[in-house]
Amino acid sequence: TPRDPSPAASPEILPTAAPEPTSLASAEPSASATARPQVPSKPAGKAPQGGDCNPPYTIDAKGIRRLKPQCL
Repeated sequence: TPRDPSPAASPEILPTAAPEPTSLASAEPSASATARPQVPSKPAGKAPQGGDCNPPYTIDAKGIRRLKPQCL
């Protein structure tokens, strides 16, 4: 009896199309990506420079509110 070659009996090796890794997807990050200049964190709001800024004004002899320059 002649044997018929079936696909299960003779496996074929097919080439697979694997994507090539690019330089952008390298495992090691570049030096420019990891080196960040040390920048001091800024406060959320501007802190008053002077001493007593609550309230930030004074009332003069005529009853007019005058802003304290150190609180601006």
